[in-house]
Amino acid sequence: MASRAHMFASECHGLVLAAGAAKRLSAYPKPFVWWQGSFLVERAVSLLLESGLASVTLVAREEHLEPLKDIPLFRQLQRQRKLTLVAPPIAADSGLAASLKTGFFSFWERASLEARGLVVHQVDRPFVRPLHIQRLLQGVEQMKQNDSKVPVGISQWRDTCQPPAFLPRHIGSAIQELNGDQGLKVLLRQGLESVVVDQQLTESDEHFATDCDVPNDLRWLRSFPEGDPVLRFAGFRGVGAVATSDPPK
Repeated sequence: MASRAHMFASECHGLVLAAGAAKRLSAYPKPFVWWQGSFLVERAVSLLLESGLASVTLVAREEHLEPLKDIPLFRQLQRQRKLTLVAPPIAADSGLAASLKTGFFSFWERASLEARGLVVHQVDRPFVRPLHIQRLLQGVEQMKQNDSKVPVGISQWRDTCQPPAFLPRHIGSAIQELNGDQGLKVLLRQGLESVVVDQQLTESDEHFATDCDVPNDLRWLRSFPEGDPVLRFAGFRGVGAVATSDPPK
């Protein structure tokens, strides 16, 4: 029989935010940064599905939708109805809030009554792994047992709030009020019922909050050789087993 935590995860879905302009990175748009045999966006989607989530909504810039649809892994996932691609209706430069609102409301317009919530993940955080998603969902599920309302779930790393986060349907009005680059921290200040999950439990979580914003971040990321011990904690079965994309020229 499936565990309670596994059943809860199967009733949850994923949201990958990948519509940022990445002006400081300059080399490639973040979704198409090639690392360890796959694009960062492939890793992000695979992470959420490997964590037991039922499906993923990917928010990307309008001009990236067609190239994303051509990635073999994504073609397969779309046929299986496990992946939906959407673009913000306004310029992604208007900030994080536009991407978050686009993905959140697009999903809930399609969602079944059984859907519990969305795990929100950012495309440029390759060291988040399935265990982190599972910790987050376990914290949410445990708190829900004591309250009929599903709480917001927040990852904490070294005393700061970080994605991934868990967002239930009932906070839609709070999401709608976000503007610019407002996100999780603004939601927390609204006093929403929430649970904080500590993600810094072992040495293998050292790079949990590492993102890829500037060229130096990209150079550091690419300094890891294939087979580096750190990557044992960051790799996912899905990308390596399914994706056959070629690296960018």
